[in-house]
Amino acid sequence: MKFPSFLRIAIVPKKGIFDVNISPNGSVTVESGSENEILELLSSALHFKYEILAPPDGDWGNFINGTWSGTIGMVYRGEADLAIGKIAITESRASVLDYSYPYDIEVLTFATKIPGLVQKFAAFIWPFSWGLWTGIFTILIFITIVSRFLLTQNYTYQQLALKVFGNLLHQQLGLKLPKCSDKMLVAGWMIGSMFISFSYTAVLLSFLTIPQRNKGIRYLDDLAEAVESGSYKCLTFAGDTHVEIFLRSQQPSVKNMGELILKNNWRIHALKNLVEKAMDNGRTAVVAPKFFFENIMANQVLISYDSLSAITRAIFFKKDFCCKKMIDNCIQKITAAGFYRRYLGNQLYKRNFDSDVASKISDSVKSLTVKDMSSAFLLLVLGYCLAFLTCIAEKFHFRKRNLKKRKMVLPLNAGNEKIFSKNLNFTKIKAKKVKTVFAEEMKKDS
Repeated sequence: MKFPSFLRIAIVPKKGIFDVNISPNGSVTVESGSENEILELLSSALHFKYEILAPPDGDWGNFINGTWSGTIGMVYRGEADLAIGKIAITESRASVLDYSYPYDIEVLTFATKIPGLVQKFAAFIWPFSWGLWTGIFTILIFITIVSRFLLTQNYTYQQLALKVFGNLLHQQLGLKLPKCSDKMLVAGWMIGSMFISFSYTAVLLSFLTIPQRNKGIRYLDDLAEAVESGSYKCLTFAGDTHVEIFLRSQQPSVKNMGELILKNNWRIHALKNLVEKAMDNGRTAVVAPKFFFENIMANQVLISYDSLSAITRAIFFKKDFCCKKMIDNCIQKITAAGFYRRYLGNQLYKRNFDSDVASKISDSVKSLTVKDMSSAFLLLVLGYCLAFLTCIAEKFHFRKRNLKKRKMVLPLNAGNEKIFSKNLNFTKIKAKKVKTVFAEEMKKDS
């Protein structure tokens, strides 16, 4: 049987799939796209010409209000001969149309807006986890106690604690080590403190120079809980049947999320600007094939780690189409040769050179600013303030202590000067009398 020489092709005009220009009179011109490469290969192998048609709603096709929409509806109503454009094989579509040998198996997942940057106000505590910080604090106490008992030279706990902590901050230890055992003890601590301080410095610099982001939702269970609590909403593309995956789930939270999608009609057209606008609030997730996020939304969304299901892609046509086997043979050769995967790889590679993606990549690493170092400056000012307050407290303390000492000694002032002089005169008179008595006694003896 001879293959038809002319076909009407219904396509899905999506970026990366079919990049098109639609003129005011409705004619469609295809510029590029991974599916366009497949169509060109089929046209060359089967020797047919074609006319490109685009559905008014721009969707793949779904059964809505008793009629089929999108490309599936165009083929079902006889407005087109074939439908191509990453159309998934579903039970409802297979009931009304026939499909070719699958040429792609894709992962269905969800994505959210990339979380905002973490404030660098407390960046100095990020390099280590809380467990590690606790361990370092315990080591400081342990080294102080051990040094107090094992060192030959006697030092107080306060002196040793300050010296050990200062050494961790690259300060000189300043301990007298007369014996070899003292030197071995201190050498072990200095090696350990070197590794701790260098590790902290290296990780801190990476945290400051490379922007760190808040934790986002990457797993389906977390998304289901967020949707159930009302903090998030989940959108699916208009014209697809992805919500059925949630309804068939055995997990109550995931199933409830699917019911909420149907109840609230959380649908959106698969257009980049609409998806960006919907995700802009940071509280919206969108379910779509992974290719959509990697190609159309490259480096602009946070893609989930979970795979919701596998989507099988094929070309759709009427059940009485004459040349299904010829199309199947060509598609098998195309997929076996790896042409389709190469086309997808080229699309993803080209996205890295788009202006919006390149600007986001170039902004990922930047030089340090005063704002980035604000925590260090704040600590410095806080330290100076504490030192100033401590200095004032010490001044008052020593002044109060000196006043107490002065009160213990009788001061020589105008009030008690007379008393002091009287006591002095009385002492002199008494001394004269003693002298006189002593002289008279000496005369009697002689």
